[in-house]
Amino acid sequence: MRSRPIVFTTLAPLRRLVTGLASFIVALSAPVVMAFDWQAIPAQELTLFHPGQISWEWLLTPADHPGASGIRGGNTCRTCHEGQQADIGTSLAKADGAVTNSPPASLTLKVQTAWDRQRFYLRASWPVRSTADQASLFTVMFDDGQLTEATRAGCWGACHDDLKGMPSATANDARSKYLVASRSKVTRQGGGDNFKLPSELAALRAQGKFFEYWQARISASAPPQVLDGYVLEQRHVHSQSALDVEARQEGGRWIVELSRPLATDTPGRKTFAIGTTYTLGFAVHESSDTGRSHYVSFGYSLKLAPGSADLTAIRVEQP
Repeated sequence: MRSRPIVFTTLAPLRRLVTGLASFIVALSAPVVMAFDWQAIPAQELTLFHPGQISWEWLLTPADHPGASGIRGGNTCRTCHEGQQADIGTSLAKADGAVTNSPPASLTLKVQTAWDRQRFYLRASWPVRSTADQASLFTVMFDDGQLTEATRAGCWGACHDDLKGMPSATANDARSKYLVASRSKVTRQGGGDNFKLPSELAALRAQGKFFEYWQARISASAPPQVLDGYVLEQRHVHSQSALDVEARQEGGRWIVELSRPLATDTPGRKTFAIGTTYTLGFAVHESSDTGRSHYVSFGYSLKLAPGSADLTAIRVEQP
């Protein structure tokens, strides 16, 4: 039987249909409003510091790093250096030839985390140091217990000696962050282009062997730009971000709020769940700084319920 066409005898029903569809589309694309009280969420102060040209390979080499055997044996960077971040940043900044636009060599970052039935929320703030309207970058990388190097050294697990701007890189190298597991051979100079087979890389990704990262580009005169992706054999960017972002200057500080659904079906994204311990690493590029001229943190643990973790995401109810 032939279906009968819909016929509008006046334009009013058509207008109502179009208006309804437009409202539905806007509702789908509207940013998530973080309406809960952030003042009720405890803030953790972390010291970020200039990392110089320290790489994962440097950390594991006894001739370079006195704590190499400890890292190989399961110690974390914080086992020996918690509380020394500011001094380390000053020392590394002096030793590094890179020119940084952001003295001094350390920065205090306040971090708050929360979650509700649908989403995970992260709020970060730090002092505004640039006088001009220059863009800054806030980045967080995290793992869910799949990467040994993440647990021991945070995002240094993806920082290698042959990345762009690092000691073993050539002038033509533009290599991005990667994981040792993605290479068939790794030396003191890094893994180079010794990629494993595409099928092996796909298997690693399916097993969760990757860092997820979020990044927000912020400035005082433009809306924030956000992207997310993952790091395996290189840095990947998702074609469509799952993040919502708000950013502003308030009381002489940058405030950046990020959120995304607890779970997605996109490969290269982690799932946030009670019972899982996550490792987070933070980075801030200030005043249009690029490359290694930035501030980084050690790795910090996170749980979605109270327990033995550095950060506890607080359960909230959205109004």
